Amino acid sequence: MSFLSKLFSPKNKVNWNNYSGYLERPFVSFDICNTPKPNPYINSEIPIVKDSINILHRTEYTNTLNPDKTIHRYRKDILYYPILFETQTEYLRILEKLNTIIKQLELDCKYIIPINKICFTLDQPKSLPPSLIIFDDEKKIFDFFYRDKSNFLCVDIYFDLLGNMTKACVKNYLNEHIKENFRLYKTGFDLFKITDNDNVIYQRGKIGSHNIHDYN
Repeated sequence: MSFLSKLFSPKNKVNWNNYSGYLERPFVSFDICNTPKPNPYINSEIPIVKDSINILHRTEYTNTLNPDKTIHRYRKDILYYPILFETQTEYLRILEKLNTIIKQLELDCKYIIPINKICFTLDQPKSLPPSLIIFDDEKKIFDFFYRDKSNFLCVDIYFDLLGNMTKACVKNYLNEHIKENFRLYKTGFDLFKITDNDNVIYQRGKIGSHNIHDYN
């Protein structure tokens, strides 16, 4: 039985009459085309990203089914920025800025980004480096991503056009499942919330709980 036959079989058939504006569209196909591309952010104020002349441009095409059963083709552009040797220090300095906030709050050291484990070297020829920056044009977000031999950590960072960090989210899978959110306030760039396995460990401005500290 083909995929579409299974999709529209009585067991799996979608009741389009009850469609209320949202539908998780079935995955149909996925194509990837890798091409070199000039860096659109060269000489900008975005840290590290501004120094790459050429980048890897990946375009993902995903075919999905609309409620009227027509197929819609979505395009998603992703830009890959390698962490060049001359920019590695700046890369580590950005991550250390987030660590400094954690240290100032005197929180558990396991929430610190383990910078000493960051690996910049390619494992195999022609493979993506373990540490790089991924720009998602759809979300307008830079992912500062790194992996060591067995685990990985991802830092979603938003920059304005002047190169100022406005928001960051650290997803740390090296120490269970830790998520740290940083935001820009009038007083400066600061930690907003830490969740550890979905438990709130710290939240800015919240009081009344023994494990949520108020550092406002």
